[in-house]
Amino acid sequence: MSTRLEYLKKQYRIIYESLDEDPRIQMKDLSTILGVNRNSASKLVEKAFEQEYVMIPQIRKRSYANLKEYVYLANYENH
Repeated sequence: MSTRLEYLKKQYRIIYESLDEDPRIQMKDLSTILGVNRNSASKLVEKAFEQEYVMIPQIRKRSYANLKEYVYLANYENH
């Protein structure tokens, strides 16, 4: 495997883990983590999405420490 391909895979993995940890991460923070400038980070993120190392964003609700979750159970019979 070429060193360039290995480098890109490592960068894509860092992008994946960073987005998994904080889906709202700013590009300047991601560029700092990757060790590249913002334009390069933006291109790397775009390529990671194109090559499907990272999937498209999902809509998520904000989670809070005191967020209550409810579960409803129902038992139905067919008559």
